[in-house]
Amino acid sequence: MDTQGLTRIASLSDRPQAMSAAVQAGPLLHVSGQIAQPSGADGLPYSTKDQLAYVLNNLDTIFQSAGTDRTNVAKLTCYLTDQADMSILRDGLTEWFGSTRPAVTAVVVSGLALPGLTIEVEAIALVPDKN
Repeated sequence: MDTQGLTRIASLSDRPQAMSAAVQAGPLLHVSGQIAQPSGADGLPYSTKDQLAYVLNNLDTIFQSAGTDRTNVAKLTCYLTDQADMSILRDGLTEWFGSTRPAVTAVVVSGLALPGLTIEVEAIALVPDKN
């Protein structure tokens, strides 16, 4: 915890980052936008469905690091580069969350941080009190 009472979760990438993967402020965990980052010569996962799976796995890892899980997600903001991928997002989130239904905003944008990215997801989750 730093002097402002914030707990920062380090980036999942082994590359230098200008941001934290997440910051906990009180009981709320604010997760930075997660993308399918290129891994070595493999490059980006090809399909939006594959990129979404990669992003959701990142979210699970971050949640676990902070002492919470996907059942405590209050809000997702999802950015897609193609309106046609909305059904992939909806189906993927339905499968991932099961009966849990957080608030979700989905926005179609003209581009994301890296060429080839088709989806980015940020989250706000509750971190349960451990007492």
